[in-house]
Amino acid sequence: MLEGDERADPQGKYAVLANAGEWSTNAGHPGNDSPAVQEVLYQFLIPKMFAAAARGEMSAEESVRTAESEIKLIYDKWRERGKV
Repeated sequence: MLEGDERADPQGKYAVLANAGEWSTNAGHPGNDSPAVQEVLYQFLIPKMFAAAARGEMSAEESVRTAESEIKLIYDKWRERGKV
């Protein structure tokens, strides 16, 4: 199916995804997915962390510390709700 998607340009560009289940995993791996994991993803905290360091807005260490503190707040919130 993916190999023959007629909307693909160039043809066959999605073929690499045919066996994605063998080499991909869930968000939160090696743990389970959770509302906390999803919130971290939806807020783009990891890409923002890399971008801040790459743009020179923060050092790599500052960027990691900032992301970590934001992620901890998210996890604390969901732990209080009994969802993590």
